[in-house]
Amino acid sequence: MLRTRHQEHIRYIRNNDPKSAYSLHILNQNLEYGPTQDTMKLIKGVEEQTMLLPLEQLYIHTLHNKDELMPEQTPQENNPIYEILQNMDRT
Repeated sequence: MLRTRHQEHIRYIRNNDPKSAYSLHILNQNLEYGPTQDTMKLIKGVEEQTMLLPLEQLYIHTLHNKDELMPEQTPQENNPIYEILQNMDRT
């Protein structure tokens, strides 16, 4: 659930633990953070929980290629399958 994921990020922030790019960004920039409904949005729902991480990584890769990531966020790996999927999405 989105709320659970947000709570994980908030826990990292409160513990000064840079385990996520979001928490690292908040800590580095000394920013405020708010409730789930104000700071996060569901981009795509998934029925299979096993698809959550690959879809999140694909989205991060897509934003990376558009130079739209927070400075603290980088793709975890350079996976060529992401390029193939992005090219398929454009056609």
